[in-house]
Amino acid sequence: MTRKLRNELRFLRLYVVISIPVLALLAFAAVTNRANPPYFEEITVERINVVEPDGTRKLVIASSARQTEATIGGVQVPIERTRPAGLVFFNDYGDEIGGLAFGGDRTRGGQHLAFDQAGHDQVLTVVNREWTDDQGRRLRTSGIELVDRPTDRTLLDVLALMRELEAIEDPDERARARAQIDGPATFGAPRMFVGRTAEGQATVALMDGRGRPRLRMAVEDARARLLERIERALALVGRDPQAAADTLTYVRVRALNDAPELADALKSAIDRLRRGENADSVLSLVRRALEPPPARLDGPVEWGGVP
Repeated sequence: MTRKLRNELRFLRLYVVISIPVLALLAFAAVTNRANPPYFEEITVERINVVEPDGTRKLVIASSARQTEATIGGVQVPIERTRPAGLVFFNDYGDEIGGLAFGGDRTRGGQHLAFDQAGHDQVLTVVNREWTDDQGRRLRTSGIELVDRPTDRTLLDVLALMRELEAIEDPDERARARAQIDGPATFGAPRMFVGRTAEGQATVALMDGRGRPRLRMAVEDARARLLERIERALALVGRDPQAAADTLTYVRVRALNDAPELADALKSAIDRLRRGENADSVLSLVRRALEPPPARLDGPVEWGGVP
């Protein structure tokens, strides 16, 4: 055996002696890490994808900028709007089957928890919507909504029908084609709403299979109704003070039961209008008295303001 061959054998023995402990150490570390996953006190991310061992996506938690596309059967559904931040869930087939979303600012926004029909759109929603109208009033509606969806076609089928309609150039022909497919059989229909309306009414509304109202029970917010009527009277003051006084007279009759503490102020405003005097200051006081008080939020710092 030559000297060169002996040196190579010594090197190989040394390599084996060193490699085996190193490989054993790496294997032990891998098993230890699996048994004791890493712990983080805090993480900052834009998106988290939760997947099964085979890579199937089951949940996406993301910011608005990184939110996942709507997906049915693994096919992305185009949405011409920015999806809000939140959680989106998927079934084993790849359908989006619901989620939890939050979005908006101090003038508009909404939060909703949605449950989707497999292969289609949402059928059960717990929702809160807020917006500001043209007069600067903050409005809100919140409740539980149920919607029927067709079971003989998927959302992808509906979108394909809509693309076919858009391809029809003649407006009259397009309208006739739309009339043939329009309705619950294609798009579904609302069946129930339980919650608060923008007018402040606690409402239960039931609809038939075509979405037509069949039963509605509502409890009005009496003070909100008085405020709405006072707003109408204020709109009349500039052009017809006597009509405004007539409207306020009716409001005062209702106020005797619903807000008796305001009846005297309303009477003062009515008398001023009858005499041709300015009643804006009195009506402004009445309006402020009828508006809901600022919400107080309990937290590290107590803050009184519009939530």
